[in-house]
Amino acid sequence: MLNQATMDMLTAMKMTAMAAEFANQLKDPTFNELGFEERLGLLVNAEWNRRQSNKLNRFIRNARFAVPSATVEGIEYHEDRKLDKAQMLRFATCQYIDEGHHIILKGASGNGKTYIACALGNAACRRFKKVQYIRMPELLDELSIARSGGTLKKVLESYKKKDLLILDEWLIRPLSPQESYDTTLRLFGRTIISKQTTQPKTTTMHGKPFRRLSTHSIMLPFPSSRRFTLPLRLMPYWPLDNAFGLPSASKYISVSAVPSL
Repeated sequence: MLNQATMDMLTAMKMTAMAAEFANQLKDPTFNELGFEERLGLLVNAEWNRRQSNKLNRFIRNARFAVPSATVEGIEYHEDRKLDKAQMLRFATCQYIDEGHHIILKGASGNGKTYIACALGNAACRRFKKVQYIRMPELLDELSIARSGGTLKKVLESYKKKDLLILDEWLIRPLSPQESYDTTLRLFGRTIISKQTTQPKTTTMHGKPFRRLSTHSIMLPFPSSRRFTLPLRLMPYWPLDNAFGLPSASKYISVSAVPSL
């Protein structure tokens, strides 16, 4: 009766994994050979692992990835793709987020930019960083509606709270001066940008050259392919120079189609 009451209380306190582990220990006599501290440690570990797993799943769900199953481990490193695996693994450590750098993914539609971006977003979620994926057209619509409804500041603040912002289809169309202001001076920090190489050769945002952002640039130059095995070229990155007056502690990833740098 006492053991059942203990399990009921653990369940009532939402410590379901600890309750299940306690029940297993009661059924298995081999646990009697362990001391109190060891058995308690197993109970705590079971509950801790459950909560960490639930937290990770919640972070991934809230990110709303276009490819929820994308992982760094799932990226294909075919020889003809010329993708630097060591570089990708360094990106997976999320150091670029801590240092306030951006990642630009360039290539034709279907080259795997979105998959890679979501994989890096998944890696950030594993480190319990708040990530948000959104298509650029949807973001612009959301900001426009928020502006007309008087809630723009609230919406912008919600995005600024993210550790990583993934923007897909970046600059798929020219931005108005107001949109440029909202998406550069007011919103972005760390970004991953995926751009189509068929877009215009130059880019300015709010009158500033986009090339001045601190970036890691990855090139997927060949025609579109859904097999994600196309050649890749890693470009240099530059230190932050506050080109848009952004705070150095800003934090985001954007994935989208942007003009060539």
